[in-house]
Amino acid sequence: MKTHFRLLSLFMAFCATVYAKQDSTIIIVDKKKAHTPIFVQYNGNFSGYKVLELNENKTETLVIKEPYPIRLISNDTDKKYRFGRQLSFVIYPGEKLYLSKNKDNVTYIRSLSDSTRNNELDFFKEFEKICGQFEGFAVMQIPVKISGIARYKQLEANYNKRIAFLNEYKSRKPIRDTYYQYLKALFLNDYLVTLAAPYFSPYEQKRLPQNKEITAAFENNFISSDQFFYESSYRAAVLSYVLLKSGQDLEKTGTDYKKMAEIALNSLSGATLEAVLLDIINLNKQNTDKSINLHIAEKLASISQNPFIRSFATDNLLPFYKTTQQIGNNLPLLNGKYEAGELNDIFKKSDKRFYYVDFWASWCGPCRAEMPASHKLKAEYEEKGIGFVYISTDEDPNAWSNAMQQLGIAPGESYLLPSGNASAIAKKFNINSIPRYLLVDAHAQIISDNAPRPSDPEVKRMFDKLLNN
Repeated sequence: MKTHFRLLSLFMAFCATVYAKQDSTIIIVDKKKAHTPIFVQYNGNFSGYKVLELNENKTETLVIKEPYPIRLISNDTDKKYRFGRQLSFVIYPGEKLYLSKNKDNVTYIRSLSDSTRNNELDFFKEFEKICGQFEGFAVMQIPVKISGIARYKQLEANYNKRIAFLNEYKSRKPIRDTYYQYLKALFLNDYLVTLAAPYFSPYEQKRLPQNKEITAAFENNFISSDQFFYESSYRAAVLSYVLLKSGQDLEKTGTDYKKMAEIALNSLSGATLEAVLLDIINLNKQNTDKSINLHIAEKLASISQNPFIRSFATDNLLPFYKTTQQIGNNLPLLNGKYEAGELNDIFKKSDKRFYYVDFWASWCGPCRAEMPASHKLKAEYEEKGIGFVYISTDEDPNAWSNAMQQLGIAPGESYLLPSGNASAIAKKFNINSIPRYLLVDAHAQIISDNAPRPSDPEVKRMFDKLLNN
């Protein structure tokens, strides 16, 4: 065993030299011990959710390039858990770690040189025994129907139980103060976000009538601190705080992001302000009025002290919101008769005012699930001036053709990317996941590159607003 770990340490040192920059996390994934695929996911600091499934029976190097700590979440098959067992591991930039599965098929991560880090990496395994699973796509949250004082008492009890376990764990196992403070803040912000969710979360379109106990508990416990500005739960808590302070009618469907940005600029500062302005821009991406996001992006670029956020605002956001986004040329696709054409030609040859473009595939369950709602939209809006275009990323033409018939997609509205995800269209619009929807006008100008799904009530509001202008 010692020889095995010594060889792994040398291998990790070599990999760190070959693959990593100073801030990259290097994880050696040993799949030879795993009887089932290794499945992990994490929420990037500012780059969205990442899912990794590692199947091959070999050892490989996983390089994670995030500037701040993240939580890597494993998902292991376990009959005791309906959707699998999920454990969290706090990972720091610049670390070199080892990941595999034990004899019980449970994913574990180790440091080969730091026993204190191993105590930290073991935390959520012991936490689960007392407090249950903490997070993951299948971990049950407190339902919205539990509201008011009952919601407050249940969440407060959960929060106090977590803090008590954290303090008890710290008393018997050495962990760093930075790790302790991270978890302490994480548990607080998770409590606040879950508390606020039905009442004043910008992620909810329909909110419950305000509750005095909930509002008071949130305001009394919320702490603004730049220390964890990068952490998703903290940023979500700040967004709820800003929405609460914005003075808008919270029971009204939708959110006024312009007001939220104004309150943020007047009440926040430092890295917290920068991160929240970035989040407000992302939340407001579906708005057809791009002037709001342009104003926020300009302000963000002018005040930002964080190199990553400043660079993103200057190099990505400002060019996008300042320029007219055109579909462009040299974007080939195949029609229902397997004839080659250009994406631009679809819009030039039709008399519609706007086009709702659906990227889908025959194998995509969520894509298929949206089709009935899409057909209803088409029946309601096609005669009003909105055309519907379905573009498949299928690599198997037969699968595409069969799915068209099964789902009732008219051949005259159905198109196939000639090289699937490697096609010019997929690359231009970053079609990394589907379903994905674009909203385009008759001049091939992009109105929204991430429009709401057909089942989202927001899509009708967007259509009506465009048609009435």
